[in-house]
Amino acid sequence: MTREITEDSWRDLEDSLPAYGLYNAKKLEGSEKIFLAVNHNGFRNVLLQINSIDSAIFDNHSRGLIVQGKDLVIKRIESTFIVITCSDKEGHKTFNLVATDILNKVISGLKPADAVTQTLEKWRKFWGSSFRKILTEDQIKGLFGELWFLFVWLLPKNHKFVENWVGPSGSRNDFEWKNLATEVKTTSSVRGHIHRINGIEQLDPPQDGKLYCFSLRVRKEKTAQNTLPVLIKRIQNLLASNQHLLDLFDEKIAISGYSPAHEDEYSEYQYRVIDERLYIVDDEFPRLSVSSFQDGVPYGVERIDYDVNLEVCRECLIARNPYEFNSVLDITSGLS
Repeated sequence: MTREITEDSWRDLEDSLPAYGLYNAKKLEGSEKIFLAVNHNGFRNVLLQINSIDSAIFDNHSRGLIVQGKDLVIKRIESTFIVITCSDKEGHKTFNLVATDILNKVISGLKPADAVTQTLEKWRKFWGSSFRKILTEDQIKGLFGELWFLFVWLLPKNHKFVENWVGPSGSRNDFEWKNLATEVKTTSSVRGHIHRINGIEQLDPPQDGKLYCFSLRVRKEKTAQNTLPVLIKRIQNLLASNQHLLDLFDEKIAISGYSPAHEDEYSEYQYRVIDERLYIVDDEFPRLSVSSFQDGVPYGVERIDYDVNLEVCRECLIARNPYEFNSVLDITSGLS
C-alpha cells in the first residue's frame, strides 16, 4: 500500500512557525523513522532517521532543494537524519511528489540514502520546470499530438523510436531519422484538418529525404479519457523495462515544459480523438517555400506563418491508422 504526501500533510505544521533554529515536526503514520517538519523560515523538510552521519548524503545541485545530514532533537530525542529541504515555495507541489516517492521507497525497504539518491535522479529532470507556469492550451494540444503519434504509431513497432522524438529540443521537425522526418500537427478545428504552419521552412523535406505530416484532429470533451498525464503514464509503462529509454523520455518531457506537479491542471484538458491521418509532403501538398516566391522572400520579411487545409489534398493521404502506416512504408528500413 503506497502512501501519499499532500498539501494537507503540512497544514498543522504550518499553522504557526517555530522559534529560530527549531522545527515543527511529526512522525509519519506507519513509519517510525520518517518525519515531516517545517523550520522557522517556513521551509518544508522530510527527515529520514539514520544510524550515523556517515550514512548521510549531501546534494545541492537543484535550485531550492538541499539534502544534507544533521543531528537534530525531535520529540526530546537526539538522532541523526538525512534532511531534504525545499526552500522555494514555488516548488511545493513537486516536493510533495518527491517526498512521496522517497517515503514509499523507504517503506518498501530501501536504505534512506539510496531512496533519496534514486528519487533525486528521477525528479531532477522535472524540478526546474515545476516553477514555470503550466503550458498554454495550444502547447498542451501540440504536445498531446506528438505523444499520440509516438505512443500509437511508433512505439508498438520499436521502443527505440523515442530517440527520434526531437521536437522538445527545438529541431525543425518533431521526429527525425537519417533520411526521413515527420511533422506533427494537432487541431480542434470544426472545419477539419486545418493547421497553422510556423515558418516558411517547417514543411521543407530533409535533404535527400522525405517529409511526412501527421495530422491529429481532437475535440475537448469532459467525458473524454485522453489527457496528457494519462498518455505520459502509458508511455512510461511501455518503456518501464528499458531504464535508458525511460530516462530519455522523462528528460524530453521535462524539456518540453511539462511537470507532474501540474498534473491536476493538465487533467482538465480531456481530448477525444476524432480523426488521425498521415500525409506525404510532396509537390501536391499545400505549403509555402522559398521557391514559392518568384524573386525570393521579400526583403525585410523575417517570418511567414500561414494556415493549410489538408482536406484539399486527399491524394497526399497515405494512412489513417498505424496499420495502414506499416503497410505503406517500409518501416524497418525507413524509420531506423
